[in-house]
Amino acid sequence: MPNGHVTRKLDFLGTISVYGQHYFNVWRRYNNVYEIVIEDFAGDFHFHKDYTIRESIQKVLCLSNEQIRGVYTIDAVSFKHRADVSEDVTSMRWTEIEHRWYALNMNLGGILHDFHRVLSNAPVANDDDMKEEVERAPQADGGFFEPTWQHATNNVVIEPSATSISLTERFSELSGFSDVSGYTVLRNGNKIAKPQRG
Repeated sequence: MPNGHVTRKLDFLGTISVYGQHYFNVWRRYNNVYEIVIEDFAGDFHFHKDYTIRESIQKVLCLSNEQIRGVYTIDAVSFKHRADVSEDVTSMRWTEIEHRWYALNMNLGGILHDFHRVLSNAPVANDDDMKEEVERAPQADGGFFEPTWQHATNNVVIEPSATSISLTERFSELSGFSDVSGYTVLRNGNKIAKPQRG
């Protein structure tokens, strides 16, 4: 609050890429304890205190200490000098980055390189081995019931679509109301009379 006036602005602090893939935009807002605003690739906002870059990334991506330990700066470009920064900026705070370079376009490494890999002790089967078995249920006439839908690979089952039922009817079934023709049943169980047409 300079001179007792509220400052309503955002200062752009930079972008964060991981292995060249854009992940975050970062801003600084004023008049708030949570002054760092991080926008992720899904458009969600995260509000942080003046943490280090390492801590901010760890909190946004929910990484453990072991996963964040190896983070390093691949390259960073200063907005002030329009030149490369030759330091590892991951241990700096956001306000320090703002004071030294105004903003940074940084590319980080050491995290998320095996982000989508799932570790398992079981051997991994090929896609050809992943087809589901079809169970055949016996019928009263001695034959077997064959399902009318097809099995897909990779344990994905395509089933016939469910019958559509309105939300009011679903809640009336749950709450025990059988006559809902003249009423709308709310989520809390209250019944409201429907407007009369005609």
